[in-house]
Amino acid sequence: MIAATTLLSLDAWPAAAQQQARILNRRDESVARLETWANVVRRHVAGQFDAFAAAAAEWTTAQLGDLEIELDNLLVLMENPNARSFTAEDRQFRSSDVLYSVGELDRMRRLAVALGGTDPLSRGKDPEEGPRVAAARIRLLKRGAIVHTDVARLADRQPTARGGSLAAAPGVVHFYDGELLGVDRSADHWDVARRLLDRVRPAQTRDPDVLLWYRATLSWMLGAQQLQWPHFQRAQQLYPDDPDLLYLRGYLHETFASARVQNVARAITAGGGRARIRAPRAELRDAESYFRRALAASPPLTDARLRLGRVLTLLGNDADAVRELRTVLPATTDPVQLYYANLFLGSALESLDRRDEARDAYTRARGYFATADAPRLALSQLAMRAGDATSAHTLLEAVLSRQESSDQDDPWWTYPSDISRRVETTLGASYRALAGPAAP
Repeated sequence: MIAATTLLSLDAWPAAAQQQARILNRRDESVARLETWANVVRRHVAGQFDAFAAAAAEWTTAQLGDLEIELDNLLVLMENPNARSFTAEDRQFRSSDVLYSVGELDRMRRLAVALGGTDPLSRGKDPEEGPRVAAARIRLLKRGAIVHTDVARLADRQPTARGGSLAAAPGVVHFYDGELLGVDRSADHWDVARRLLDRVRPAQTRDPDVLLWYRATLSWMLGAQQLQWPHFQRAQQLYPDDPDLLYLRGYLHETFASARVQNVARAITAGGGRARIRAPRAELRDAESYFRRALAASPPLTDARLRLGRVLTLLGNDADAVRELRTVLPATTDPVQLYYANLFLGSALESLDRRDEARDAYTRARGYFATADAPRLALSQLAMRAGDATSAHTLLEAVLSRQESSDQDDPWWTYPSDISRRVETTLGASYRALAGPAAP
């Protein structure tokens, strides 16, 4: 079964915005943190929780908010080293004037040039400088996103003990096997990574590297069972018709319908928090809708069709499930997919009282993983329904007599996170695309 703690994003009640002009006097430590961040971005090794990622992981939500102010003004200076007027906008869209001392501004100008920004001595005489600076700006943002993605994925986040209202602040709920363990309210590095890529110009919806990042990170989240709703929501806002993202959104809603997530959603609500999870049947309907949209856009998405078949079975639409699952069988040679397809097909056929066909499907599933328990139990139940108690007991005894089993023996236990089998390849491709060529 799933051994890792599952994470579920927790919403906070929105605070009312206060409309007032502000002046932000920057501090030396804020500029120093920006310099440290730039060094982290340059030296971090993608895919590792190295010393540089560990340094970024120590920053608080407030410190990361300060960092974003400095970063925005650094980007201004990369394009215009003579800029003297700076502003900042917070999450409630309140605008503030930002003031730096002469020394702080000089340090930021030097950093902007070091990162590939406009040379203040060129006086606009180099026709290639504009494209070069734009590329440097995008490179900084994308490599920064890698850093914060690795912190979000790899840092060891420990939840606080349960107690008090869950509505106090945004957080990530940790739970295991349907039991709520606690809430992690540390800085949200997924949000930082998203906001960095939101700064990519031209608009990130036209940047294939950003699209690939969303595909890869959402796949990783589902495989690791880190169910970060804002990440899925932002992906849909940016790429509403991408078939891979539609499939991943369907996968999310299928997961939301599971008993273990539903149990935690009830615990969150009881604790005064909000979980964007509806009743199981409503989540399954959403999953069906997203899977169908994904297949309409890209019919060869075998995983989407396989999961659609499973969802249709759970919804009681067994005849439709049989049609979808029979389509999967000739479309793949992956033994795990074939195992799932036959197992789910057997269930749908059994519900339609087509017992001989169901037995054949369960037997085929068993053929792909001979020691798997799920098809043996299904065949035992089928034999009992047919009045063959001897066969039913024999099959059941084979399951009960086993000393131990593992996920490798029966893929059924890893169905919720099956996408993790391929996620490292996707994530590696995303990192390579974001990292791009080395700076000149």
